[in-house]
Amino acid sequence: VHDNNQTNNQAADLNDFYLWLKEQNETNQLSRFISLQKEVNQYKFDNRQDLNDRLSRTIEALKSAVKGKPRRKHDL
Repeated sequence: VHDNNQTNNQAADLNDFYLWLKEQNETNQLSRFISLQKEVNQYKFDNRQDLNDRLSRTIEALKSAVKGKPRRKHDL
């Protein structure tokens, strides 16, 4: 149960902040891996296909982790 804060809105607790931070981190990780995959494709590395396969698996895992969670709006 949340207490009301000075503006008479429900105050966010530490768990809300943790969930919000975790959601931000997952989203940032996904965008970083997508950017990294674009860079790998741009340059002609010797092991480009192996890197691309690994990045694709990581990106898909992150997408499913983000999609698998119900999206809540965290007003912090």
